[in-house]
Amino acid sequence: MGFLSFAGRLLFTSVFLLTAWQEFNEFRVGGGPIAAVFKHNTGLVAAQISSHLGVQLPAIEINHILATTIVLKGIGAILFILGSPVGAYILLLHLAVSTSITHDFYNYNIGEPEFFRLLSEFAQGVALSGALLIFLGMRRKPGPSRQPKKSVPKSKKS
Repeated sequence: MGFLSFAGRLLFTSVFLLTAWQEFNEFRVGGGPIAAVFKHNTGLVAAQISSHLGVQLPAIEINHILATTIVLKGIGAILFILGSPVGAYILLLHLAVSTSITHDFYNYNIGEPEFFRLLSEFAQGVALSGALLIFLGMRRKPGPSRQPKKSVPKSKKS
């Protein structure tokens, strides 16, 4: 069971490791294609927050955010492979933030081709989050832990 669990965690995190590696290689060239998407979508999110709160948010440096997400994905994936719940929490945090920002299907109409692609990627992010929550739930033992039964000493016959 130990090897299967390790292999499952390794296969699961391959999504995070491969995308982190790809983003790292593209990062050297102006932040890569993800930088343009992130910049556009964080601008939309910041405008929404500013309009609801009535406060102007400070400018966000996209390259710092992207570098942080690359590092967090890598560290989270490695810790998750080793079976640490901290890695699962890091990946869950990454998914919670990046899925809602980068896959903004809600800004498109249903008939547009981008809508279905972004909705599919958003659903994938939600599914990965669900798998991480299952992992974290399995690590916790529900209820009080079971105590081993004490052996009753046999009475001595005289």
